[in-house]
Amino acid sequence: MTARWSRPVRSGLVWRNWDSAAVVFHEESGQTHYLNELARWIVEHLGCTPSTTDEICESLAAAYGVDVDDELEVTAAATLTTLTRLGLVLKRGDD
Repeated sequence: MTARWSRPVRSGLVWRNWDSAAVVFHEESGQTHYLNELARWIVEHLGCTPSTTDEICESLAAAYGVDVDDELEVTAAATLTTLTRLGLVLKRGDD
C-alpha cells in the first residue's frame, strides 16, 4: 500500500499569511509554527487533496513550473516528515 498524506479532519489551524510564508496556530497542540513557502503549500494542498509523496512532488512541480528531481523529492519528503511530527499532516499506509 502506498502512503497517502492528508491534513487531519479537525486540524484546528489558524493562519496568518505573509507573501509566500505563513504562521499557523495549531489549536490542538497550542503551538504556533512558522511555515516556509513549501510547507505552507503542502499543508494547504493536503487540506483539499490527500496525496502520495509522488503526487505531491508532481503537483509542486506543476505549480512552480519546475521538473521533479531528486532535490525536490528529498526536500518534500523532509518537509512532510517535519509536518507530521508537528501534527499538521497525517500519513496513512507505508511508502
